[in-house]
Amino acid sequence: MRIVSVCRRYGEPGGMENVVHDRAEELRALGHDVFILNSSDGQYSAEFAAHCVDQCTRLAPDVVHLDSYDAGRPWWVDRPGNPRVIACTLHSNPWSSFFSKWNLWRHGRASHPGMSYVNAAAQCDLMRSFDVVIGISRHECRLLRDMCGVWDAWLVYNPIAPYFFDKPTVPLPDGAPWLHVGTNAARGVDVARAACELAGVELRIVTGVPREAMVAVYDECCGLLLPTFRSDGYDLTVAEASARGRPVVAGATGACATECMYTVPLGDAEALAAELRAEPACVMSAEQHEPRAHALAWLEAVGC
Repeated sequence: MRIVSVCRRYGEPGGMENVVHDRAEELRALGHDVFILNSSDGQYSAEFAAHCVDQCTRLAPDVVHLDSYDAGRPWWVDRPGNPRVIACTLHSNPWSSFFSKWNLWRHGRASHPGMSYVNAAAQCDLMRSFDVVIGISRHECRLLRDMCGVWDAWLVYNPIAPYFFDKPTVPLPDGAPWLHVGTNAARGVDVARAACELAGVELRIVTGVPREAMVAVYDECCGLLLPTFRSDGYDLTVAEASARGRPVVAGATGACATECMYTVPLGDAEALAAELRAEPACVMSAEQHEPRAHALAWLEAVGC
């Protein structure tokens, strides 16, 4: 099968680039031809839309998969005589974005989350125009089905890099710190600091670490703290920590509320500290995040 994957940015693997890269590699390993189209400047533009049209005409793919899309230039809509499938993975949708802004606003971390209902309705209608819509968590699929009217949305978890599975997990080291990834206040780094101080445990904050080096980072910690205020579709750090056998304690929002066993009210450092004192165990299986498992689930979703 010939597959074109479209993403606005693609470069050194990390974040979205990691997802696109690992999926492409596994699909190629299964014998499929995968071509990645990305904007040269990381921006949507009329030129990039025209480039996508030209390349899809030249390549004549069986499937066009959008890892990101330009709502203002839906170049994939007019396809007379072309049998290709248009699939879109929603790594976030209008309602996830709105709820993130709402959480930040009601906790005094951002301004009021002004929302254009006309724009939100247009986004929902656009999602319903795809042949296949894929959500990356139970939370994302619930929003797609209940809020956006995409009743047949598929659930396919994002892949994480294969090297997280390449060696056995290691036991928790004695006196190991808890881990928080990133320093963005929206991810609750200050709540993590306060909770660890209340619980009398050490916190390690990392940022800018290459993905492959994160395997050792997780192995050297006793668990991941993610008291985020963002209602994201999914956070790869949750799956990565679970793949290394580490528990995750998260804020009860977005995908964390459905995918993590241990969640606490947003901004509640005392509740977070109580979970740390209870020494939560890892209960989430990360097997569905292995790239091969992801590729097979993705192929089923697009009907191939």
